[in-house]
Amino acid sequence: MKYFTAELLEQFRSQDDRLAEAATDEWEKRADAYAAYLRSVRAQLPARLGELLDNYYLHDAEIVCAASLEGEYQVNLKLATPPHTSLLLAYKSVDTLEVLPPKANPPGPPAVAWLYDELEVETDKAVFKHSILLTNGWELRISFRDFNFSTCRSNGP
Repeated sequence: MKYFTAELLEQFRSQDDRLAEAATDEWEKRADAYAAYLRSVRAQLPARLGELLDNYYLHDAEIVCAASLEGEYQVNLKLATPPHTSLLLAYKSVDTLEVLPPKANPPGPPAVAWLYDELEVETDKAVFKHSILLTNGWELRISFRDFNFSTCRSNGP
């Protein structure tokens, strides 16, 4: 993660008001910088990834499961926002998949949720990179060449 780092998130959550306030200011600056970057590369993203960004809010989505299958990485999410749609994200033609553990073990619930994510375009390689910071402090980094997703509405709780 370049913008929404685990270290900045830790400062943001600090009990020290001075640290937390400084982190809040820095977070806002980084959010603006990332939004500007995303606008600048938006046209280069796969169409379905653009649809995902336009139509779904992934923050706090529960990660139900994730699996790597023959050059594809799939993540099944249950959205935290009504109507609690389930999404199956499919990263296709995956070049690399990194799962980075946290530097420290943050306290938190046993369920793992999606906190913040960043997209990056490597135009010289025609590769996209999705970095995802999770509630347990882990970070996923997926380099891929194409993307798709599907939805499923739950009839139960």
